[in-house]
Amino acid sequence: MDTTTYLDTWNDDKYKALFKQAQLRLTPQRAFVLINALQHALVLEGDVIEMGVYKGSSAYTIAHTMQNSGKKLHLFDTFEGTPKHTEKDNVSREGWYGDTSLEAVVEFLKEFDFLEFHQGFIPDTFTDLPEQKYSFVHIHLNLYESTLCALEYIYEKMSVGGVIIIEDYGLVKCAGVKLAVDNFVEKNNIHVIHLPTSQGMIIKI
Repeated sequence: MDTTTYLDTWNDDKYKALFKQAQLRLTPQRAFVLINALQHALVLEGDVIEMGVYKGSSAYTIAHTMQNSGKKLHLFDTFEGTPKHTEKDNVSREGWYGDTSLEAVVEFLKEFDFLEFHQGFIPDTFTDLPEQKYSFVHIHLNLYESTLCALEYIYEKMSVGGVIIIEDYGLVKCAGVKLAVDNFVEKNNIHVIHLPTSQGMIIKI
């Protein structure tokens, strides 16, 4: 019988305190993946992006981790709820997560002075993004079309070794997300790492 004991570091007091401040909506394990991948990416050239912000809990976790890095955090969301799905998605989420607003998220994250907000629909809002390299991207968009657009736009702008974390890659109710990622990596002859947290990870090569 395997008696191996694993360190559940995400339950350390420092992480519990951070996750409480962030009003965390991801699982602690998912947030722990974000933090560790981001810490790797912070030594690389480029700013940080989150697409799919909702009320700002994962953005808070990311911002807290990247303080004093000299990088900006770009936050993309409609701040009005999830857009209409397509036939590639197996669940309609239109209007979900609409109980938020740009003003509320700005207020929640007001302690961080290195944020830039991009409100609207992807890919329209990409015109607001500076043409530069990026080191870390967190994608939590729930739907096929927006996830694929995000990957197609940002991958070539990543620094080598940069990390993209895609939420819900392994969730049955987010089949469109997995299809978008799988189509993208097949087309570009790269690999997605399927994490046991239901996240997908792509490393720029």
